[in-house]
Amino acid sequence: MAAAGWKRLFIGSFLFLSIFVTVAEAGSEKWHLIGYTRYHDPLYVNMDRIQMKSDGFHSAWTRITPAENSLFRRQFRQDLQRTGKLPQAVKYLEMNKEIDCMGSRIRHMKLIYYDHRDRVLASKGNPKAPWKPIVAGSMWPDLQKAVCGVKK
Repeated sequence: MAAAGWKRLFIGSFLFLSIFVTVAEAGSEKWHLIGYTRYHDPLYVNMDRIQMKSDGFHSAWTRITPAENSLFRRQFRQDLQRTGKLPQAVKYLEMNKEIDCMGSRIRHMKLIYYDHRDRVLASKGNPKAPWKPIVAGSMWPDLQKAVCGVKK
């Protein structure tokens, strides 16, 4: 009986700590985990910042905290070279996406790199970014489901 009590206490403590770390990571904004990239990067969407635009599309901010062997780390070298920043300085990226819920399309509007003190390292954007289809097998259908279910 005592062993079962310790086991429940341990599991309860572990779950509490996991939830606390997730909430602390997200801060006061409501970040929802969508899933993990093939490089094990967690992809979050900020549920508080989803907007329905006048053209009928949804605008959403996503966040990726890249793993050491992430595909995004290779991209950093190119993007950050022009700013004189090191890819190792990047803690996370926030990306603004537009989603066409009816047409199952997505486009990547803006990318912002943040350091370990939550300061902007660099950013780039394209207000005329091309639309790309949301295809099964990628993470975009899960993002579409989360974003398109929000009525604002």
